[in-house]
Amino acid sequence: MSARLAWRLGLLLVVAIAVVVTVRRHARIEEAILATLSLRQRLAQLLVVRFDGPLASPAAITMVHDQQVGGVVLYAKWGNVVDEAQLVALTTALRAANDVPPVVAVDQEGGRVDRLAAVRGARPPASALA
Repeated sequence: MSARLAWRLGLLLVVAIAVVVTVRRHARIEEAILATLSLRQRLAQLLVVRFDGPLASPAAITMVHDQQVGGVVLYAKWGNVVDEAQLVALTTALRAANDVPPVVAVDQEGGRVDRLAAVRGARPPASALA
C-alpha cells in the first residue's frame, strides 16, 4: 500500500468517525427532547401547516408555539415568498417560535412551479436536471 493511499484511508476513517459521533450526539439530543413531549405534542409534530402572508403572523406563531406543529410549508401564491431578506426573516421567526423548531419547506418543483423565482431567479424543471 502506498503512503498516499494509506494517508487517504486514514483521513477517510477520521471523517467517518467524526460523522458517526456527530449523528449519535444529535440523536441523543433529539431523543431527550422527544422524551419531554406529551402524546399530543408528539402527534402535533406530524402536522405540516400553511398560512397566508409574508410575515410570521400571530396565527402562524400560535400554530408553531402553542400547537407545536412539526412543519410549515411556504407558498408564493399565499404571499409567503417575496424576496430573500423577507424569506430569511420569516423562516428565522418561525424556527425561533418553539424549542423544537419546525421544518420549513417550500413547494418547489422548478419549471412552471417555481416558488423561489423571486429569491434567486428561475430554476430549470427537475426533468432537465435528471
